[in-house]
Amino acid sequence: METLFSNIDFLDWLILGAVLIIVEIFVCSTFFLWMGISAVIVGIFLKINPELSSNTQLLTFAFLSVSSIYIANPILVLLKVSQRTILKEEKD
Repeated sequence: METLFSNIDFLDWLILGAVLIIVEIFVCSTFFLWMGISAVIVGIFLKINPELSSNTQLLTFAFLSVSSIYIANPILVLLKVSQRTILKEEKD
């Protein structure tokens, strides 16, 4: 597994992030958005510190993806509920 990810450059992470964000545009689930943002962040980390090991990159991506999805989901649910309430009040 180490050899599979040993040649990952920061541009690879940025491209992965862009692809995931583009997929999000077509899927509209806000799941791929956070994974794409996480990939971009890992790409920026790798640009700042090119000595990051591939294991550290993958663990950082996994941690950022899971934590951002876990944190953002309740916030987005609250925003959707409040938006529905506002739209319902405007109709009345």
